[in-house]
Amino acid sequence: MLSIASNVLLSVQVQATAATASLVNTAGRQRMLAIRISGDAEHAATSHDPRGLSDLRASLSLFAANHARLADPDSGLYTSGFFPEVRRLYSDDLNTRVQAFTAAAHRVLRTPLEQLRPNHPDVVFLIVQARGPLLKGLERAVSLDEHRSDTVIRRIQVLSWLRVSLVLLLLSGLGFFVFRPLERRNRDLMIRLSAERQAVARQAAYAQALLQVSALTDSPLPPETVAHQATAIVARTSGLHWAGLGIITAHRTQVACAYADPTLPGAVLARLNQPPRPGEGVVWDVLHSGQSRFVDEYAQQPGARPELVTAGLRGLAWVPLGATGETQYVLTGARLTAQPWTADDRDLFEAAARTVTVALNRRVYLQEVEAAALSDALTGLANRRAFERDLQALARHPGHHPSGLTVVMLDLDGLKAVNDTQGHEGGDALLRGFARALRATFRQDDRVYRLGGDEFAVVLDNGAHDDHAGLLARVAEAAAHLRRQGFATGGASAGCASFPGDGLGLEDTVRLADERMYVDKRRRKSPGRAHATH
Repeated sequence: MLSIASNVLLSVQVQATAATASLVNTAGRQRMLAIRISGDAEHAATSHDPRGLSDLRASLSLFAANHARLADPDSGLYTSGFFPEVRRLYSDDLNTRVQAFTAAAHRVLRTPLEQLRPNHPDVVFLIVQARGPLLKGLERAVSLDEHRSDTVIRRIQVLSWLRVSLVLLLLSGLGFFVFRPLERRNRDLMIRLSAERQAVARQAAYAQALLQVSALTDSPLPPETVAHQATAIVARTSGLHWAGLGIITAHRTQVACAYADPTLPGAVLARLNQPPRPGEGVVWDVLHSGQSRFVDEYAQQPGARPELVTAGLRGLAWVPLGATGETQYVLTGARLTAQPWTADDRDLFEAAARTVTVALNRRVYLQEVEAAALSDALTGLANRRAFERDLQALARHPGHHPSGLTVVMLDLDGLKAVNDTQGHEGGDALLRGFARALRATFRQDDRVYRLGGDEFAVVLDNGAHDDHAGLLARVAEAAAHLRRQGFATGGASAGCASFPGDGLGLEDTVRLADERMYVDKRRRKSPGRAHATH
C-alpha cells in the first residue's frame, strides 16, 4: 500500500511539474512576443506596410491573452499554487507595465498608417519597453517560475528514492504489477517535462537572438552588413548547416555566405555559395511575391536546383529582407538533415526579417532626410548647411586636396527688381535659371551652393580649374547665359580667394572671397559700369 501511495503521489507531482513547465513556456513566449510587437510597430511606422499592422494586431492579441492567464491564479497554469513572489511581481510591477505597453500598441493600431513615423511616441515607447523595463520584468517572471519548477523536480527526485526503497522492502512481488503501469506513465510524463523545458530554453535563445538582431537596427553599419550579421545570428540560433545573404540587383546576383557548419563538406559549400541564374529557382518567386518559403524536402520542390539536390540538401528556407534602392536582400538557410521547420523557426526568421526590413527602410528614410536637409528646395543646389559642413570637413582633412582649394562667392543682381515687377514666380525662375547656368559653366566636380536669397558659392579644387581671372570669366559666362534666357538685367558680382594660396586659413579664405565680391559689387554699381560683363 505504501508503494502504491508513493507511486500515486509521484504521478501527481510529475503532472504538476509538466504543468509548471507549460507555465514557464508561456511566460517565456511573452518575452519574444514583446520584442515582436515592438518590431511590428517599427516596421509599420517605417515601411507603411499594412501587413505590419496585421502582424502587430495578431501578436498583441496573443500577448494580452497570455498575460491574462499568467496574472490569474485560477487560470489553470498554477497547479502548484500562486506563489507570493509571483503575485507581488504581477500586482506591483508587471500588470502596470503590460497595461501601458498594450495601450501604446492599441494607439499605434488606431493611428492612420500614413501618419505613423519611426519617431512616433508610442512606437518609441514600445521599442524602449520591449528592450528594457518590460523585458526585465518578463525575465523576472520566467526566473521565478523556473525556480519553482526546479523545486518541484527536487521533490520528485526525493520521492523517486523513497518509492524505490519502499518497493524493494515491502512489495517486491505485488509492486511489479501495480508499479509498472505507473512507472511507464511517469516516464512518459518526464519525457514531456523534458520536452517542455527544452522548448523554454529554445524560446529564451530565440528571444535573445531577436534582441541581438534588434540591436543591429540602431547601429551605424551599412545595410548590407546589417543584413549579413542578422543572417548569421539566425543561422547559429536555429541550428542551420549553412546560411547566406542573397544580394540581387538588375545587373548582378551574388550570395554572401554568412554562416557555414564546420563539418560541411567543401564541395557542398561551393554549390551553396553559387548564385542562381536570373529567373531560376525559388528565390525569384520569393522576391516577386514578397512571401517567405519554407521547404522540408527540397528535392520534391518544383524548380529545385539539381546541384543542390545532389549535394544532399533537405530543408531550405527563403525569407525576403527588404530592399535599399535597386538592391534586394534574401536570407537563405539550409539543413542537410530531415528536420522540419517548426513554428518557432518560422517566427524567428519572420521576426528577424521584419527587423532587418525596418533597419533598411530607416536607413533610406534617414538618407532622404539628410539629403533634404542639405539641399535647396528651389534650385536643387546644395544649401548653406551643406556649404558649412563641407568646409568643416575640408578643414579637418586638408591633405585630401594637396593642390589647395578656391572659393568663389557670388551675389545675383536684380532679384528684388524681378520680384517687384514679375512677382515671386519670376524671382524663383531667375534663381533657378542662374543655378542651371552655374552648373553648366563650372565643371561637374566643382561644388555649387545656394546660400540663401541671392547669395551663391562655388568650391573648386585648385588642380582642376583656371586662375581667378578664368573663374570670373566663367561667372560672366553664366550671367550671359541668364540674359539669353530672357532676364535682360541678369548679372552677378563675384569674388575669389584661394587656400592656401592667399596665405590664410580656410575660414579667412571664405571671408576674403566675400570681401572681394562686395568690392566687385560696388565697382559694378559705379557710374559707367552698369552693364559690366558679369
